[in-house]
Amino acid sequence: MVILYHAQVPWYLVRYVSSWFMPCFFLISGLLFELKANSVKQTCTHRVKTLLLPYFMLSFLFVFLNPNNYHGDIIHNFQVNAWDILMGNSGFMTVSLWFVYVLFEVCCMTAIGHYLTKTMKPIARKGIFILTLVCCLIADFFLFQTSLPFKLGDFFIAWFMYLLGYMLQPYIKRREEYQTLPDPPLKGGRRTLSNIYLIVSSLFLLSVAIALHVWQSADGTHKLLIRVPLFLFGSFSAMGVAYVLTQMIPHNFIGTVLGYLSKNAMCLLAIHMWVICMIRQYVPSCNPLFVAICALGVSLLIMPFSSRYFPWLVGQNR
Repeated sequence: MVILYHAQVPWYLVRYVSSWFMPCFFLISGLLFELKANSVKQTCTHRVKTLLLPYFMLSFLFVFLNPNNYHGDIIHNFQVNAWDILMGNSGFMTVSLWFVYVLFEVCCMTAIGHYLTKTMKPIARKGIFILTLVCCLIADFFLFQTSLPFKLGDFFIAWFMYLLGYMLQPYIKRREEYQTLPDPPLKGGRRTLSNIYLIVSSLFLLSVAIALHVWQSADGTHKLLIRVPLFLFGSFSAMGVAYVLTQMIPHNFIGTVLGYLSKNAMCLLAIHMWVICMIRQYVPSCNPLFVAICALGVSLLIMPFSSRYFPWLVGQNR
């Protein structure tokens, strides 16, 4: 969906999903948060190696691969690009890497919050995190679409979604444990009934998200009262539907495909956008769907090469 959106494929589904898929990425990332070796220092160091350094190296690499930078005042062009990259805006041909920059910020902030509150009583920890969520929403309301350094205009809503995912970890784990219990002698079994309940709930959330998306598109507003519910309803409905679908597909297939894509996500983010920009520049009349297919194909071809020879460049320092 990200590739289809960047290629400007004119499908309603792409436009709908694009209205909330980035917050959903942060929500899922928060669900997978883990403090390495119970140390904030080790966690942040690990994120520097796997997120921040690859962000800078890939961004600067594609500055040199951008033919536009060699027209006019070359030094000025490179200076502007370098400043944008430092501020978290990446470069024109790797603009999608802003996600990596902000992900580094919110992960480190969550690690610090986790460490400072780990000895508190559960209710006190929950209260602090809920207060932080409220503060993030207030800050996002005032800073939305503002040009601030270090991507602060996007940071607060990203941290809100990431922190929400982090807070939901215990409930997700509890559901996983519930799913592994032996089924009682009921018609359909516990897991089947649970999945039916989940799919019905997800479809309800999906209908609300679609209604919010239509409302937002109709009046053109991006106010807090519409944006945040759309992010939440869209993210949770997609995750619920996806979770149930994974119960119907062999897990070894899902694990292989998603594991490979997630391991090479940095490469996919950088390469696909560069390919799309190059095609648009030299073949502007090219069909958007063909552009998306080319971007995905080139990315998949380069992934094994980058993973084998340049793991440090695509965030695979373990």
